[in-house]
Amino acid sequence: KDIQLDPESNFLYVGAKYDNLVSAIDESNNQIVENITVQSPIALTLNAEEKILYEAGSDGKVNAIDLSSKKNISSIQAEYVKNIMYNPNDKLLYIVDQNMTNILSKNSNGTKSMAIAVNTSNNIINKFETNFMVENILINTSTDKAYLLGYDGKNSKLFIVNSH
Repeated sequence: KDIQLDPESNFLYVGAKYDNLVSAIDESNNQIVENITVQSPIALTLNAEEKILYEAGSDGKVNAIDLSSKKNISSIQAEYVKNIMYNPNDKLLYIVDQNMTNILSKNSNGTKSMAIAVNTSNNIINKFETNFMVENILINTSTDKAYLLGYDGKNSKLFIVNSH
């Protein structure tokens, strides 16, 4: 479902949603070095400096996996995470989460998606909410702008916001 490259180790981390695995693949020989058991991974992002792989599962949790020990060291519970991104400049984890109750309700004018920035202590630093369904996020680290791509069933919309 997702893939991340650690440029220092040349390992690819590949999320296999239906196998409940994140596989570490040595890019030099394309061999699986290790499999890490997780719950339905749908999005991955890497903090290469701290050797932490963040994994979002279809259960709504975002887990921080220490790549040295292969252990989950912390979790953030959300509702339905669509995407995650770690920004090495501000050392924040950005999470795109959807409110399925409002998405499925025909009469809801409430928040359908939000993007939140959390620090390593899981404290919310910034929050952006919209009635569009947001699926993707990209951070321009040189300008600290966050780009969020969403839609409302009829129209697409690109949101450009300050990341903090």
